[in-house]
Amino acid sequence: MALGIAEGSETNLPLARAVIGGLTVSTFFTLFLVPALYSALERFARRPVEAEE
Repeated sequence: MALGIAEGSETNLPLARAVIGGLTVSTFFTLFLVPALYSALERFARRPVEAEE
């Protein structure tokens, strides 16, 4: 579908590119960005809180 080889497929080509791009970006976010954010938030939450006197 994304290659656009068949006759009349020029109407489906933009949709196919959008779907493939969305799947690629969401896979990147799921595999790399979300775990990195969780690690950063975990480090931030583990900081010792200094008590005020």
